[in-house]
Amino acid sequence: LLHTLTDMNFLKAEYIRLPMFTAYREWNKGSNEFILLLKFLVPFFFKYKTMSDKNATRLESYLVTVCDMIKNGKENEKEKTLYGIIKFLLSVYPDAEFENDFLLVDKSDNVCKYVLHKINSYLTDNFSDVKPIDGLHLEHILPKSPKINGNGDIWNKDDFFTGYEISTSPNYQ
Repeated sequence: LLHTLTDMNFLKAEYIRLPMFTAYREWNKGSNEFILLLKFLVPFFFKYKTMSDKNATRLESYLVTVCDMIKNGKENEKEKTLYGIIKFLLSVYPDAEFENDFLLVDKSDNVCKYVLHKINSYLTDNFSDVKPIDGLHLEHILPKSPKINGNGDIWNKDDFFTGYEISTSPNYQ
């Protein structure tokens, strides 16, 4: 849950506070449904607003609908309500539309940092020495003007594998 709240803060996802507080009040902060809702809302916000820059007013209306679904759901059917919320939000912004938008959007350093942080977090374990997201520096991973050996020669992506043979790599099997 802490990672989700940290991501929410990093993405400046204020829009999802309303359904978060509604679920907190109606479902109990420790319930599985509450935690799963937050874990769904942050990536949904990332896709909908951060990556695709969709209309904020429309997003607000969708999230008000989510609040209504939470408030009108039966206490003993929280899981069913959560499923309905996820289905609803996926219908207003399908993955196929996101994939198309993702290719077209101009990604800022913060968006790239967030994506690389999430990939790194997914691929590493809890004991990794990975720096927090605020400590990431993209220039080391995705340099805007890559140089070869610092001597001013511009790096050519077409030469990346020049001289490299998979069969000679000691770690490749």
